Amino acid sequence: MAKRYLCLICQNEIPHAGAECPHCRLNRKAFAGATPQVLVLLFAAMFGLFVFAGILTASFRAEKRARAERHATLALTLSQYGDYEHAIEHYREALTYSRDNYEYRLGLALALYYLERFGEAELQLVELRAADPTRGVVNRILGRIAEIGGRPADAENYYRTAIFGRWVQSPAENRLKTRFELIELLESQGKKLQAIGELVELLAIVPDDNNMKRRIGELFLDVGSPLNAARIFEDLVKAAPDDPLAHYGLGRAEFAQGSYISAAARFEKAKRLGAAAPDLGEQLELARAVVDLDPSARGLPARETYLRGRELLRRGLAALEYCLNPAPQSAQFVGPLPQDLDELLSSARGIASGKTRQRAGQEAIESNISLAEALWARRMERCPDIPIADQPLGLVLDRLGQ
Repeated sequence: MAKRYLCLICQNEIPHAGAECPHCRLNRKAFAGATPQVLVLLFAAMFGLFVFAGILTASFRAEKRARAERHATLALTLSQYGDYEHAIEHYREALTYSRDNYEYRLGLALALYYLERFGEAELQLVELRAADPTRGVVNRILGRIAEIGGRPADAENYYRTAIFGRWVQSPAENRLKTRFELIELLESQGKKLQAIGELVELLAIVPDDNNMKRRIGELFLDVGSPLNAARIFEDLVKAAPDDPLAHYGLGRAEFAQGSYISAAARFEKAKRLGAAAPDLGEQLELARAVVDLDPSARGLPARETYLRGRELLRRGLAALEYCLNPAPQSAQFVGPLPQDLDELLSSARGIASGKTRQRAGQEAIESNISLAEALWARRMERCPDIPIADQPLGLVLDRLGQ
């Protein structure tokens, strides 16, 4: 049997070992002859597919972007109308098409915050803050959530970052609002000196706006700085003499400094001008009561000073007796009192009842006022948790004791 030889490439039979394969030669010629046409067709087909794929991809991306924008626009509109529940749904839909869109996630976080879903909102905001630590609105909302959650230190840090952070819209206005929120936080935490420092800084940069200055003045009063408040309200009264709220604010500042006569006059002026302050009538009545009770007022006749001192003693005695036995009908027996307190009460009762006779002179005036102050001091010592029912008495005695 004759030996057969096969082509190593196409496995067809060849004449002898090492001979050229006729089949391969024919295929090579056909391929070589058709190469330009095949390449052109091949590249044309590839380019067409590439263009088609690009068009499809661009169309797909455009459709995703359009759908995301439609949902985001609808979510924003719903948020503006206060329908945060449905706004959240559309923000989530927008994020399915544009997962990394910062503004959509911010809108979702704000909607969650306004629905008081603080835990979910904080999770979103923390991630947004990691992406952009200086964004003002993110830090301010995080500050509010921390304050609500009882984390004042975190809230303070967030607020301070927001004040000096980046605001896309109305940066100056938003920084001022955030400063006010920080000051109110400090005041609520009893950090009055820090709050006063922040108010002084705020006053230096606040625009020439009477309403803004009035608010700063009110905050100075809230944190216990009536002198700074008085300066602001004095300027407001000069700028607008018929502004009832400016007179009311100045009256409050003067009242807090113990200038009760001036305060009463300011309250009366504010009332005549129609100030819209719900407690104005009560403040005016209190100021008048203090003025009518104060024995140190200038120009009082000696007899009137003596009578006011006797009235202070009588009311101080009543305050201490109520402190010792607030329900006399149901609890007649209070128990043994310290000797000095018993002697103090006996002395005061004798003068108040008229059993102890006095001459209406300077010595009696000073004695009665000193006795009234001693009664008040013991009342505050023994009953600090009982609300002060007689406010005018407390204010007068506190002023006299300064």
